[in-house]
Amino acid sequence: MPVTIKDVAKFAGVSIATVSRVQNGIGQVSPETKKRVLSAIRQLNYIPNKVGQALQGQRHAALGIVFPDFSGPYYSGVMLGFENQAVTAGYSVVVLATHRRPESTRLIADLAGRVDGMVMMDRTVSNDTVSNLARSGIPIVLLARPSITDIPCVRCENRQAAEELVGHLSGKHGYRKFAFFGNPDLSFDVMERWQGVQSALRRRQLPDPELIRCEYRQDDGKRAAIDLLAREQLPDCLLCANDELAFGVYQAMRENDKRIPQEVAVTGWDDVLTTDLVDPPLTSVKQPTQQLGDVAAQTLLTMIEQAVKPPVNTVLPSRVVFRQSCGCTTDSPPNR
Repeated sequence: MPVTIKDVAKFAGVSIATVSRVQNGIGQVSPETKKRVLSAIRQLNYIPNKVGQALQGQRHAALGIVFPDFSGPYYSGVMLGFENQAVTAGYSVVVLATHRRPESTRLIADLAGRVDGMVMMDRTVSNDTVSNLARSGIPIVLLARPSITDIPCVRCENRQAAEELVGHLSGKHGYRKFAFFGNPDLSFDVMERWQGVQSALRRRQLPDPELIRCEYRQDDGKRAAIDLLAREQLPDCLLCANDELAFGVYQAMRENDKRIPQEVAVTGWDDVLTTDLVDPPLTSVKQPTQQLGDVAAQTLLTMIEQAVKPPVNTVLPSRVVFRQSCGCTTDSPPNR
């Protein structure tokens, strides 16, 4: 059962009126009491009743989309697709980037009271929070994360593409020693890519890849590559969880007079617009980011306007695009 305001009041040892004052930011509440109430709200994953009240009232003509971050071309592509569908259907879009802040649950609950439905991307909040929101009645679609019970999700295929990429690198180019840049704990997509890489190497009886944990921006890739360069020997190939990390690796290698792919091969993921403009052009995995946003918005609009239950899992295909950074020439192998 969803947590109620009575549960919060009992847990914090205060009255329901006090919880209400803290929620709405009105009235006099001591700092110690406010801290105790907010702690109870966080611990119980309480979703305010105003979500249900808003749903029972008039439509807001707005859709919410929640990102863990909002920097880089990947999120921009998803946002473009989502906004196109929303605006065409006559809805405005409200965007929230949580940046994994401690108050993310409260911010998302506040947003839920101002929109007709929400798309929640990746690991922005816990499964319990998502389930509580869904039970309150607001339509929810999950993006780039697995489904929770019967809440629909839209995501891209990762494991098969990762296995195809590793098969090419080890089979055609003979690479044996790999390192993976990224943090599987922060992203469901990256976790699947990491698992696909591991599976492909084990099947070929090759050494397990080294996991180099880092965030996903260009500067993170550069720092991680500089640390790697301090060693005596580089891996044969650096597999980057996204293209931004790969661009940071390019910077570090160039500044240290290391040649790609002659001294180390590099691959990315997402296939953003500039991957074929860097030197050498970057081998990457193309994700249909705009389509990801399109389909998520269409799924959410179907739930809102038609009260139709969409498929629980929608998986969009990814495609490996081979370029010179992995050792390929311009005419081999053909992109598929």
